[in-house]
Amino acid sequence: METTRTEEREDLFKWVGPILVLNRIIYSIADYDGKLKKTEDIKHVKKICVLRGSSNESYLKALGLTNINPVAKPSQCLKMLQAHRVQLFYTSEIGMNGLLKEQNMTPDSVKPIFNLKKEYLYLAFSKDINELQIKSWQAALEDSKRDGTIANIYQGTYPEETIKEVCLPGDPLAR
Repeated sequence: METTRTEEREDLFKWVGPILVLNRIIYSIADYDGKLKKTEDIKHVKKICVLRGSSNESYLKALGLTNINPVAKPSQCLKMLQAHRVQLFYTSEIGMNGLLKEQNMTPDSVKPIFNLKKEYLYLAFSKDINELQIKSWQAALEDSKRDGTIANIYQGTYPEETIKEVCLPGDPLAR
């Protein structure tokens, strides 16, 4: 299973990866003229849309934000952003790219304000899995990064910067 590797989950699994990088970004509509530079600034925005029950919602709440507008579907956030019913939308870069395509919108319809959080996705294995198997999986992943297999698979789906970062050798959390 692929999942975000967090402090809370660290001791629950054995990890192989990273297999993907997620940049979680605060977006606005393209013509938004707010001056947001840091996390503290988003506390003063009227409404931030986020997917209900998501790790993004949990993260915003953990930051102490009370101006969160949770919704059932990401497309609702995009529509609310367009209608100026919310000022910001918090989602992953990958999620936004897919949503824009799904809604037949161009990337210049929204404006990334800043990257609020970077996370790495890993394969999470049961603690019962033999350590030799984990090392074998990690070695195979490193080989696929080195020989270009991962880059070829991700090409056209993920941003170039994401592909470059995920294809770096080793574990960024151990660097």
